Parts: sequence; structure tokens; C-alpha cells
Amino acid sequence: MTLPVVYAADPQDLKSAVLEIRQRVRALREPRIYWMAVALSVLTRTGGATHWQSWDAPPPGRARRFGRNELVQAMWRLFGTAPSALLHPHAPLLKELSYPTRVLLDLLFDPREALTLVADHRLPGPGSRDSAKLGIDAPDWVWSAEPLSAIRATTLAEYNPVNTLNQQNGIGCAWPADDAQAIGEPQEVYAVPRSRCVNLVTVPGRDPQCRLNSKACAGTGEGTARTSTKPRLLAPAFAGDPGYLVLPGTIEALVAQATRNGAPLPRARNLSLVVSWCAANGTGNLDANRLIQLLGPPSLRLLTSPS
Repeated sequence: MTLPVVYAADPQDLKSAVLEIRQRVRALREPRIYWMAVALSVLTRTGGATHWQSWDAPPPGRARRFGRNELVQAMWRLFGTAPSALLHPHAPLLKELSYPTRVLLDLLFDPREALTLVADHRLPGPGSRDSAKLGIDAPDWVWSAEPLSAIRATTLAEYNPVNTLNQQNGIGCAWPADDAQAIGEPQEVYAVPRSRCVNLVTVPGRDPQCRLNSKACAGTGEGTARTSTKPRLLAPAFAGDPGYLVLPGTIEALVAQATRNGAPLPRARNLSLVVSWCAANGTGNLDANRLIQLLGPPSLRLLTSPS
């Protein structure tokens, strides 16, 4: 990054950073995979997930259990902030979100749609709505000079960004790390495509199943196998372990899959500005170290572009 350690920014700087981040994430081949790479990086960095650091080392004896809630909390660490950091004091969206005390602007979620602003509670009424979709030019945002009475379109929705953990169509795998290492080359075990895995059981008219846990693996959910599957990047430490180890090379593999079309990653300086703005609740000087603290230097290099 080219930012000084401490610097100042205004709402228009914030808008410019948000716009460019959204444009770059939208252009990725698989934005959801990039979302997972960022969330897992924060989770492993902050101790929320157990990282098997190297194929040359024995796997950890136990894997910390994590799931959707923990991954979402990683996003809150990045982009959670006070409502006043993002919205005008009398913005209609505050009422629509039942006056939250904290909000999450998930810039990596649904990049082809309007911005997603998540409340810190479920909204009144039917369903599990807890967020709003609002265009970047809506008058509610702190960077907008439009009157609050200007025409705007808001959609209330459930914020549910994670669907890439399970082994049916995600990156999870039931093959325990201790068993894989006992074979001699665990990296090769997990590199085998799911369709050729020795533990895959094919039954006519049903999704393929894993003989290790009897759950669907590489299936469509409609009784057939998938023609292409995601890599195996999470695995239990031992048979029956309820958690997942984050396997060596996971972030690299996720980034490679997300950028298969050659699209550039978000600029480090833009992500840093937004993350720092959120941490400071939109007031005072911003700290360029905030993003580095949450991702760590190796992940920062993997997940962002310098230009």
C-alpha cells in the first residue's frame, strides 16, 4: 500500500473506494469464492479457525469448529461500524432497519446487486430479514448530497452469504487429516478431484455420497453428480472431529479460483480506507495498519492488488 500509517479521508474518498472495490469484485470469475478467502483469512488470523500451516508439518490434533456465524463475524471485524459512519443522521434507512446500534457494509457480497447494509438484529415482521439493499447514489449515504426526500429504492432481505462450506458444492471434505498424512502425501490426497475420490459412492438416481460420513459430495441436489467441483480445502483433524482444519495453500487456491478469468483484485489502499473508516466509526484519523492486522502481511499480498 502507498498510504501513510495515519491519514485523513472524507465521505467522497469513501465513496470512491467503495465504487472501485465493488467494480473489481463484480469482475471476478467467482466473487463468492473471494468472499470466502477474505473471511477465512480473518478467521485464521484472529484464532477463529485452526490453520494447518504446512504439508511438511504434522496436522494439528484438533480443529476448531466454525461455520456461517463465525465467517460472518469475520466480515463484521472488517466492515462493522456505527450507523453514523455510513448514513446521514435522519436517513430513512435507519428507521427501515429498526435503528441498529451497529451496521455491516459487506462490500464483497452480491457485487452485481445494490450495496448490502446489515443490521445487528433481525428486523420485525415475517422471515429472517436483517439487511437492506440500497444503491450507492441513494440519499441516505454520508457521501450523498441529495435531499433525504429524493426518490430511492430499498429492498429488505436476509443476509446469507455462505454456501461454500459443505462438501456437496463447497470446499469441505470428510477425509481426516491424520489419515491423509498416514498415507504419506496428504497434499496429493486432497488434490484428487472429488469425482475420482476412493471414498465417493455412486448410487443411480441419487447424489454421490461420501462413505466416510454418508453425506452428499459433489452432487447437484437433484440426484446427479456435478460435472465440476470446488477444491477440497477444509478437513477434520481426525475421524469424528466436528471442526475443520484450514488446509495448507487454501487462500492461494481460493484466490486462484476466484480470479480464473484474470480479473484484478481490489486495491489494497481502497480496502484499507474502508476498513479503517469503519473501525474509526467515520471520525478522526484513519489507521492504515488496521487491514494488515486483520489479514496479516501474507494474506494481504494474496487478497489485494497494489495497483
